[in-house]
Amino acid sequence: THADELRGFDGSTFLNSDVRDVVAELIERTQRVKAYHVSADLKEAGLREFLNYGHTLAHAIEKLEHFRWRHGNAVAVGCVYAAELAHLLGYIDQDLVDYHRSLLGSLGLPTSWSNGTWDEVLALMHRDKKARGNKLRFVVLDGVGHPIHLEDPPADAVEEAFRRIRK
Repeated sequence: THADELRGFDGSTFLNSDVRDVVAELIERTQRVKAYHVSADLKEAGLREFLNYGHTLAHAIEKLEHFRWRHGNAVAVGCVYAAELAHLLGYIDQDLVDYHRSLLGSLGLPTSWSNGTWDEVLALMHRDKKARGNKLRFVVLDGVGHPIHLEDPPADAVEEAFRRIRK
C-alpha cells in the first residue's frame, strides 16, 4: 500500500545512488499515488482531496508572499502546520510532528514561516476551496498513510498550530 511505502521510506534506499536516479524514483512513486487518487475521484469530492494535504495554509502563504514562494516550499510548511493541528487534536503524536520537520528539513524545505498576521492567514484559509460556508476544512493525518478530513476544528487549535509554525 501507499502507507507501507511511506513507512519504509527513510532515504537509506538511495544512499550512494546518483541523484538523478533518486529523483526519477521519487517522481515515479509520486505519480503512482496521484494517478490512483485522481482516477478514483474525478470530481475531487473525497479521496482525491487528500492530495491537498498541507495546501490550506500553503495557499494563504503563497498569496501573502505575492507568489514569490515556490509552491513546494509553501506546501512543506503547510504539512507541518497540518501535523501540528492533528497533534493538538490528538490524532497523531509529537514524534510524527517531529518527523515532518526532520524529513522536510532534510530535503532542504522550510518547516516554518514568520510573515503575515494570523488575521490575514485566517481570512485566506476561509476562502480555500475546501472550506464549506464559514467552516474551515483541513486534510490531516490520523497516522502515517491515513489522511482524514477535519471539518470546523476548534479555533484555538487552528491558531495555536499557526503559532507553532512561526518558530
